[in-house]
Amino acid sequence: MRKLFKNWFFPLLILGLTLFIAFRNYTPGTWLLGWDNLVPELNLKLNITRSLSAVWQEYQGLGLLGGMAHAADLPRQLILGVASLILPTSFLRYFWTFLMFLVGPLGVYFLVSRGLIGKKNRFLANLSGFVSAIFYIFNLATVQTFFTPFETFICFYGFFPWLLFFATLFLKNGRKRDLVIFSAISLLATGAFYVQTMFIVYAIFLLIFALEGIIRNGKAGISRSIKLALVTIFINAFWLAPALYFTVTSPQISVGSHINSIATPETQLMNQARSSFSDIATLKGYWFDYYDWDLSGEYDYLYKDWISYGQNLNVDKISIALFVVSAVGLAIILFKSKNAFGVSFIVLLGISYFMLSGGAIPWIPFFSEIFRNVFTKWANAAALIYATGLGFFVYVVSGIIKNKLKYISGVVISGLLIGGSVFTVLPVFQGKLIAQNMKVILPSYYLETVNYFKSQDSTKRIANFPLTDFWGWKFNDWGYRGSGFLWYGVSQPVLDRAFDVWSPYNEQFYDEANYVISWGSVSDLEGVLGKYQVSYLVFDESIFKLGDSSSTTDLQKQKAFLESSSLISKDRTFGKITIYKVNLPEINNFIGAPQINYSEPVYQIGQTGTLVVNETFPENQGYKEAKNCNLDKRGNVVKRKQNGGNYYAADGDGVSCDYFYYPTLDYSKAYAMHISGINLSGRSLRLYLYNVKEEKIYMDELLPEGSFDKTYVVLPTGSSEDLGYGYTLNVETRSFGKMKSENLVSGITFYELNAMRTQPGTVSNNLQIDGVQKYGTWAYKVNLEGSGLLQLGQGYENGWIGFEIKDYRLKVAEHVKVNSWANGWQVQSDSASPITVYLLYWPQVLEWGGLALGVIILTWLIIGLY
Repeated sequence: MRKLFKNWFFPLLILGLTLFIAFRNYTPGTWLLGWDNLVPELNLKLNITRSLSAVWQEYQGLGLLGGMAHAADLPRQLILGVASLILPTSFLRYFWTFLMFLVGPLGVYFLVSRGLIGKKNRFLANLSGFVSAIFYIFNLATVQTFFTPFETFICFYGFFPWLLFFATLFLKNGRKRDLVIFSAISLLATGAFYVQTMFIVYAIFLLIFALEGIIRNGKAGISRSIKLALVTIFINAFWLAPALYFTVTSPQISVGSHINSIATPETQLMNQARSSFSDIATLKGYWFDYYDWDLSGEYDYLYKDWISYGQNLNVDKISIALFVVSAVGLAIILFKSKNAFGVSFIVLLGISYFMLSGGAIPWIPFFSEIFRNVFTKWANAAALIYATGLGFFVYVVSGIIKNKLKYISGVVISGLLIGGSVFTVLPVFQGKLIAQNMKVILPSYYLETVNYFKSQDSTKRIANFPLTDFWGWKFNDWGYRGSGFLWYGVSQPVLDRAFDVWSPYNEQFYDEANYVISWGSVSDLEGVLGKYQVSYLVFDESIFKLGDSSSTTDLQKQKAFLESSSLISKDRTFGKITIYKVNLPEINNFIGAPQINYSEPVYQIGQTGTLVVNETFPENQGYKEAKNCNLDKRGNVVKRKQNGGNYYAADGDGVSCDYFYYPTLDYSKAYAMHISGINLSGRSLRLYLYNVKEEKIYMDELLPEGSFDKTYVVLPTGSSEDLGYGYTLNVETRSFGKMKSENLVSGITFYELNAMRTQPGTVSNNLQIDGVQKYGTWAYKVNLEGSGLLQLGQGYENGWIGFEIKDYRLKVAEHVKVNSWANGWQVQSDSASPITVYLLYWPQVLEWGGLALGVIILTWLIIGLY
């Protein structure tokens, strides 16, 4: 019993400490919702089914190739399914979050005490592991992981130490038991790679450890490394193969989305602004510069409580001291233990520092996009390295002293390091580990909406309303802010701006819908809904426009506009949610023979006409002096005449803003707006085109780095009957931290364009559909007669194939894009007899093949063990 107590004293202490912090950060009666959230518990059976055929994401908007590793969340969903038998649905996300918070430090403890240090001095080894675990709990990277938790990052926090523990054990000893346990944990941990970039971080760690293992163990090291690599690949193949397919075939989709065209460079710059030695040593990321609306409606720092705590008590010095001690520990372990993978940790410390300092590798394709938000990808990995270094320091320095004094010195050193670690993030005991605005009371009308749609046709597409902006980020008057969650509860496909980054057609729908609702006609709206096969509209009146005093009025105008259509009828009302039914012709399982051609946009743009604006940059255009639009007036800004244009500069978080007013531009006309200049440093020029009469932003664009020479089409925002004039072009030069931004605007012109309104055309189609059988999200069997165009109302993707089987031979149909977004096939029948066409999304085989590989490798390992 005494030995058992000694072996488990520190793990039990870690367990008690993490449970107490979890208790302090839980608010009874609330849901843990907000920011990027995965909420499969709203309908676990539905989401587990989706994860088993996750390559084609039918429920996301118009259907799309999954850009995230959606299948990777399957093991976590299965665990939640078991937990749901005894836990309320509202607590399941809390449960998983706190479970990872508990599991991670225990993994660090065993990694350091048993995996790296060994059995030479058990007490000091256990004490060292405890110090490492305490730091893993009490550091700013952990705070920033759990403050607005996202499943992929908290899973990585929880499982990463355990994966390294059994990987290093196997590399050192080659025991099959360790490989079997590693395989089992690898399967449980796949949720950590929902964002695939996390697997790259993990793979780099495994690679470095394997290389050191090969150097130390020769042929045995090579054999163990190959086995470890194969097991890792096979266990993760079910999500890794589809992710590789997306990377090879569609990397430009997320890069080219409107959201990411602005968010990617700005996020990169925000990370670079937090790349100093002090920031890296203290693990203080860009989150500390992030603004958000607080519970009182004030726009303030998201981490204002943590900023205040750090400033008042100057905790940065303690954090830097802990970093230095850790680095010393990593260095001196090289001379004390050959089995501690000291070289690997030194190399990984250097790699982590390089990444967090904003290092780039330009010859790797899409490197900057993959690691655009480098802090969220590397912070926990760096925290683990720092934690390991502290443990090494305790073990080595205490071991230098002879006799029993080594234990006393070990306890004293550990006490100082533990005290320093805890002190740096003491507010976690006050409930500050998780942001208060993440703990919300979910209104019952969302669950009522979910229950309603359970009884509706699962192939009828829903579009979320109202429209606020293009960011795909919602703010609700009951406290929620984030990417949304309704689609986790309903089986129907849901159009939402959150999916814009993964589908150009989803973005296309909302661009068209936003235009016709703001400036179009009811017939235009009906055309857009028909084009994209929208069957339901879900209008959530709890959503509001951030920082817009006229938000309620504008959103009610949207609602009234929808209700003015004779094709749209109110179906149900649950609290602040109104469900409308769009009364369009019935479509059987997304399959149709289109008779209408919606390919043309609302306006067809003709030739460029008269030059109506040629900016000369006079003194009375815009602000006379440089204006700083930073909310706190931080930083410095410059505006001056230069080379016939305007030069703008900002530093120290300053925002140099200006405007150009054009009162004669007619809302009933279309224009080509041309802007030229050069981005000299920092973030390029961001522009906003503002309709003065409607008080709406028509355009929000970030110009490219370097020289820019861009033309944008401005469609009519009014009619000749409803006269209106006047646009304002706002320009912004924003700096991030100490990084200076400079832009020179040398030319602005507006040319009138010939724009003609278009109407949907007709299609000559002799195809008759007799019956459709749908198999999951990946296959259809269509019985039809005649020849013509067959449409599948899913976003166009090359992985879809259509074919007939005739006389035991495969006849592949020509794959075409229909109505500028959907899949279609030209079907040619040689006779009047009915034929059967099969539609198949073949990349789904990649997931199932990966699952088979994983089952085979696990079975083989377990059988071999016994």
